[in-house]
Amino acid sequence: MAHDWQDGEKITRDLMNDLERRADEKPTNANKSTPGLVKQCALVAEAAGENVTKAEFNALRTALIDAGIMAGS
Repeated sequence: MAHDWQDGEKITRDLMNDLERRADEKPTNANKSTPGLVKQCALVAEAAGENVTKAEFNALRTALIDAGIMAGS
């Protein structure tokens, strides 16, 4: 939880240690219920015509799933 700093408040050893500990924490990957990091998905070619084909849609869906942006199930 973030510290609610007040004007004139002194930085104590405990507060500084807490800041350093949190700075060292590694971010976690996102999943269906937890926000986190996601990878950039692969480039998917633009649709060739006015209507998106099933293959074009599936290519985009696969890229999103592979990058962890969209759940696969």
